[in-house]
Amino acid sequence: DVLFLVHAKPKDAAQEKVWKQLVDGELASPDTWEVSLSSGKDKRGTFERLIAKNRLGGLALLRNLRLMQKAEVPRRTIAEAIDAMRTDRILPYR
Repeated sequence: DVLFLVHAKPKDAAQEKVWKQLVDGELASPDTWEVSLSSGKDKRGTFERLIAKNRLGGLALLRNLRLMQKAEVPRRTIAEAIDAMRTDRILPYR
């Protein structure tokens, strides 16, 4: 709706392609834990896959510890992910 209201003009062909996909309802969903769990996928499998691919951000990892524990993600997997993440921007402030 915003694109139509402001009569936006794309800056290049790549942006024009993305906007066309958005308008046509063909834009692919991102691979995030929110999208996967909202679509009804297995919680444990989702978290294990995203951790293995290093696609789960540090803050998302910390905020979802209880959910991962309830989904029975192995403690070792969670511990390794926490050890591997950068905490210098998260923990001192949150």
